[in-house]
Amino acid sequence: NHVARKQISLDIMGGDGTPFKVQDTLIKPRSSCATTISSILAAEKVAPALKNIKDVKQVTVEVYEFAKERMATGEHHWNPDSRETADHSIPYVTAAALMHGTVTPRQFNDAHLWNPELRALIQKVEVVTNDEFTKVYERHSLLPVVHLTRVTVMTHSGERFVGESGGDKGDLSENKSDAQIEEKFRSLTEDFLGAKRVNAILDRLWHLDDLENVAVVPPAFVLG
Repeated sequence: NHVARKQISLDIMGGDGTPFKVQDTLIKPRSSCATTISSILAAEKVAPALKNIKDVKQVTVEVYEFAKERMATGEHHWNPDSRETADHSIPYVTAAALMHGTVTPRQFNDAHLWNPELRALIQKVEVVTNDEFTKVYERHSLLPVVHLTRVTVMTHSGERFVGESGGDKGDLSENKSDAQIEEKFRSLTEDFLGAKRVNAILDRLWHLDDLENVAVVPPAFVLG
């Protein structure tokens, strides 16, 4: 009740024809706050075209109103001082995706967070609300929710590059393939556990239904 901020009921957990809630679980495609992910996906489409990041003159990110209000309104969104602030910042994740092609946990380490070149690029990012994107996002009766976003990059040399996400252009809400889920798992674990252990863990997890006792799973994740 404290987390939901309202009275909730757990009378129906699923079964007997009622779907279990876990079937509605959303797996984020990138390691960042959900509301920033559409900006990452759009920026990733622009990144390959940028030959020299220093040639970027301006970056405009068009988002739905909720994203603008939550992830691009305060001074801290343009000057994050921690991983938690950075992954809740549209300017930061957009700049990081443009520089590195995508956003993984590595983009939030100190080396990236305080990179002067990345900091300079963040200051060139403008985030604006697109009313049409907001209307589509707020159609709560239609599922899945669509997170339309457009990233436009203007260069000093006069070139213009545009990347879009949302709906059929790639969305936070779209179903993930086994390959996408495995790719994200690897990106989150290989730096800590090594590829060999991750391969073994994945093999066990993909065959979870065959295990006699799931208690063998947690020890595989122990760092040592």
